[in-house]
Amino acid sequence: MVRYSGHNSLATSYLKKSSFVENHADNTSGVARLKQRKVEGYHRKPEPQQPQRNEASTVNRRYRLWNIRSKIIGYLDSNSITLNLLQKESKKSKPSIAIIGAGIGGLSAARRLIEYGMTDIDIYEGMTRIGGRIHPIPYQECLTRRVPIKYYTRYEKYRYYCIKNSDGGYLQMGAQFINGAKNPIYKIAKELGVITEIVSDTAHLEHAEFLTGNQSINRKDIDLFMEFIEPLDLKYRELAKNHDLLSKVYTIKTIFMEDYARFIKVSDENNATGARRQLFDALTRPYRSYWEFEWAADWEDLSPRVLKEFNDLGHGRESYLTNKFGYTAILYHIESKIPRNTFHMNVTITNIRHSAHCIVLTSKNGEIMKNYDYVIVTSSLGHLKKYHHKLFTPPLPRQKKDAIEKIGMLFLI
Repeated sequence: MVRYSGHNSLATSYLKKSSFVENHADNTSGVARLKQRKVEGYHRKPEPQQPQRNEASTVNRRYRLWNIRSKIIGYLDSNSITLNLLQKESKKSKPSIAIIGAGIGGLSAARRLIEYGMTDIDIYEGMTRIGGRIHPIPYQECLTRRVPIKYYTRYEKYRYYCIKNSDGGYLQMGAQFINGAKNPIYKIAKELGVITEIVSDTAHLEHAEFLTGNQSINRKDIDLFMEFIEPLDLKYRELAKNHDLLSKVYTIKTIFMEDYARFIKVSDENNATGARRQLFDALTRPYRSYWEFEWAADWEDLSPRVLKEFNDLGHGRESYLTNKFGYTAILYHIESKIPRNTFHMNVTITNIRHSAHCIVLTSKNGEIMKNYDYVIVTSSLGHLKKYHHKLFTPPLPRQKKDAIEKIGMLFLI
């Protein structure tokens, strides 16, 4: 599993006669009881009905849809399951497979299938480069010295730009951090020697510099607020772990605002009014940005359940930082084992017509590709949200459309 820092990709497999998405029915029973229940100081007061949005139901659906991605990953990560299903469902010993998208999901799928002996594979990518939202940009001497050396990808316009010189490198405009030492991406990065240090997920809060301009602000008030928020991350993780139903009702925002109200109440006894109160209110914004940056979601929609359900295959609350080569080296490593004629660059697939006999792909210019036995779609969640209604013919089953439409950015692979 790979989690990017707010720049992620949903690998959605759409294989003939295979279904990865289960019907997750809403289960909001017990919500009414929770309104009368107080746990660790948290109490959900009855609120007026708002027909236009059922926040508890929305959050509930989102965390329940979390399991979708483990099904997707499991399908491509199991030797026996993948190979056996491909051969069982196709009369061919070597079925034809199309992969849409040459991001990390598409490249990983292709490489794994090749390792299993699959040879009839085509990758369709709408851009002229691989990587998707992994997007390294060369800088400094990389822009001036054209020398083909170790780290480059065969389909990047910068393929001959030098990154060997110590003064050169790549700016990672997309994925930058690696989560978890058991993450397969970590293993690749370690072998390539591109990992440099461990970074705390809360580093930008712990080491923040606050510029106050000409305002008269007491530094002790900033320290007081930082002391207040320091234990909240672990506190909310414990809530998600030990109070299942309550964590389904709350959002990160509602939990925090209750804690903040108690903090202000105590501070009011020490005159937390006027400019001092304005300072505290202003400091809530970088705290909010921590959650929204880390999970790529509005904290009004962010369920505490993610703190329990998410597994980054590591110790948690820390990530690995790469050097100036970073994901460029990782991309090259994965892509290097895929035959060059597998790639079809600058080809945007606009329709996937599937039937009991075959799957037909149509490109943006109207060209019809060859028939396939299987198709793996690794488009981003945003792309699927926008185009799924016309991308698949016939349309996807209701359960899969629900998954695409209701799942949030924080649930990406």
